[in-house]
Amino acid sequence: VFSAYSTPILLLPSLAADRSISSICLAIIFSAFPIGAFPASIAIGKLMRFYHKDKLLLFFNIVSSLSRFSIGLLYFIEDSTWFLVVAFIARFFTGVAEGALIPITYSFIPDMFPETEDMMVKFGILETSGSVGVILGAPLSSLIYEQLGYFPVFAIMSSTNLIVGMIIIIVFLKSDNILSFKKEDKKSLPIKEALFSNKSILLNFFFLFIFFFPNFMIQTGYQTYMETLTTSLYVSAGIYSLILVGMVAGVFIIKKCYSQKFERKMMFFSGMSAIMALTFYGPDPLFGITNSTAEIIIIGISFFVVGVAIEVIFLIITKILINELGEIFPGEKELCADFANGLFVGCFTLDQFVAPYFGSFINDYMGYERTGTFFALIASFYFSAYWKFEAKDKKYTTMVDEIEN
Repeated sequence: VFSAYSTPILLLPSLAADRSISSICLAIIFSAFPIGAFPASIAIGKLMRFYHKDKLLLFFNIVSSLSRFSIGLLYFIEDSTWFLVVAFIARFFTGVAEGALIPITYSFIPDMFPETEDMMVKFGILETSGSVGVILGAPLSSLIYEQLGYFPVFAIMSSTNLIVGMIIIIVFLKSDNILSFKKEDKKSLPIKEALFSNKSILLNFFFLFIFFFPNFMIQTGYQTYMETLTTSLYVSAGIYSLILVGMVAGVFIIKKCYSQKFERKMMFFSGMSAIMALTFYGPDPLFGITNSTAEIIIIGISFFVVGVAIEVIFLIITKILINELGEIFPGEKELCADFANGLFVGCFTLDQFVAPYFGSFINDYMGYERTGTFFALIASFYFSAYWKFEAKDKKYTTMVDEIEN
């Protein structure tokens, strides 16, 4: 699924420009993804405790494949109005499928690995597989595009998505251990109480929202800007995938270096690193860098750093959310882990809705090079507020003191 994720980001903007689609309309097309994904992730959070997960995966794998194939059909639509309508619908159902597939897949983890730190590592492995998918998918789609054209990219990748997905689900997920549904398990957490009964849950939810934002705000402007630096789609795809390479590295950092004692310091260092790296997303003209090769290298490094920071923040905050929810709902650890994952998907989809509009607006009025810098200022304000209201929470210092004692 993730191998086809970045393909529209690389190929759709150029096709849209050929059909005279404006940047704001392109942002609307990209925002259709989270419009579908957000309600789907909420609905599936309720449904997956009542239905066999393999059947849900099978259904949404078919939806995912058909919607991605529809994006390929845009090549044959010349009328700009119909192009916009079909693109919006295709992206919407892609979002619905992914908004369902991610929570279902992640929900296997708390069922199989009930210990919180085991969950964090296993979530990281799933994150790694998604990142590797995008890393491999971006250059693969570029190769198909340059050899065969626009439509074959989506035809081949959607067909592979369908066939491989069906084989995996039908052959490997027919396990009684995974698909056992007892009557008492068929329940879910009350959303209002879980989300609003604890200050820390909301603060960490918005922390995730802020630091996932940079991954999506460049979707509508990235490829157009990179074309001013290089004519190679391979280079452009490779640089974009460095965000995901960084996320893979973040998983290994957590696996090797994580300690409860240094949890807050790791979050602080990751947040500060991301904020500083954002100013090199262009890089900002204030740095006076005019050499194209140097700009490409610097952009790649900044993407990698942001990717590492995003993954470290995600894994630590997921653990914090599970623990916080566990205090509100004792004895419901699996449901708390599912809900924490739902909050992550909620941030993920909310960012995908807001970020393309933000990126398009800054791109039009300040230039792509200033997009990262402008958002770095916003992130800095929230980062400061977060540490003021959350980092001095007695609960965390007490937790560390207890471990040390």
